[in-house]
Amino acid sequence: MEEKEDRAEAPFAYMEELSRAYQEAFLKRLEKKECELSPEKREYLLHLQWELSRAASRLSRLFVREEKKELSHMVIESADEILTKLQFREESPLPLNRFPSQRVEEILIRSVLLANRSLNLLLRHGQSEDRFIFLVLSEISALYAIASIR
Repeated sequence: MEEKEDRAEAPFAYMEELSRAYQEAFLKRLEKKECELSPEKREYLLHLQWELSRAASRLSRLFVREEKKELSHMVIESADEILTKLQFREESPLPLNRFPSQRVEEILIRSVLLANRSLNLLLRHGQSEDRFIFLVLSEISALYAIASIR
């Protein structure tokens, strides 16, 4: 009988408890700031993403079509977001013109390889945030879109 009275007084109390539980779980997830990779794997991911960002930057300067330029910028943004989240600090960065003699196709192939290596690293060797995986998938998608535009 007492249980029915409690339900009548606060019919949605269980919803409030559930909402609090979801909020606590969400806050715990937000607290997880760093990619959970070993230091060596973290450094390798930083290297891959830094090189990918530079390659996409080079591609964006070589392309004439706006669609390809925009897709290249999407790759740069995703790579730079990963670098920022991993707190990348390079004392002496490599020059932007790292690919002076390569053709667009070669840079694009290298970029796809870098993005796929990044994804492999995240999936096989780390328990990283889903955000990193989604960013790398976005990079791969943009690179494939560039390759498909004639």
